[in-house]
Amino acid sequence: MTISSEHAPTFPLQRGCPFSPPEDATSFRESGRPHRVTIWDGSTPWLITRHDHIQQLLGAVGKISADVTNAGFPNTSDAQPAVEGNIFFRKDGAEHLPVRRILNPDFTAKRSEALRPRIAELTDQLIDDLLAMDGPVDLVEHFALALPTVVICEVLGVPYEDSSTVHESSKKMVQLTRRTRKWPRTARCTSCWPATWRTSAPGPTTGCCHVWRTLMSTRRAT
Repeated sequence: MTISSEHAPTFPLQRGCPFSPPEDATSFRESGRPHRVTIWDGSTPWLITRHDHIQQLLGAVGKISADVTNAGFPNTSDAQPAVEGNIFFRKDGAEHLPVRRILNPDFTAKRSEALRPRIAELTDQLIDDLLAMDGPVDLVEHFALALPTVVICEVLGVPYEDSSTVHESSKKMVQLTRRTRKWPRTARCTSCWPATWRTSAPGPTTGCCHVWRTLMSTRRAT
């Protein structure tokens, strides 16, 4: 893999046409090389844009890390290490795999297929919401981004009427363009989590309880 030493543009990269990828992203990919970019804190991590390079990077077990508390990790804000530092998907190896093995049965192809009818209902609901809005609407904001949010809320047991709160808070939590206070956004998002997560027994349709108790036990252990 050849490395570029050219100027590091600001990331997120700016779009020219709203319907196309940023021009820099296209040129970076076509160049066949990783490029430095400048993020919110002035640091210059590498941006990988090619599929084969991403495969190569993710296959480098023991050489890369998902741990946001590591020095030099390209965090999205100064709050990210505190907010996400103890979450299992931000851990590596022995800290990550045991929890992943526990959660895998809740996210199999069979479980996903069982959700298909409900996903269709949620899709219809979003379309109804779009039709009820006045004037031109942003299809990306109110449908393309909203659909995965409402499906995730369904999996986790969050009521449909609270999905907009989760959606808005999640966007702020992963903000890349400026520093944001992530703790208030996290608190607002988690306020939508049903209290039954802590008490209900796992069952065929209550995988969220299994997920919640597993994650909470992991946080207590750390």
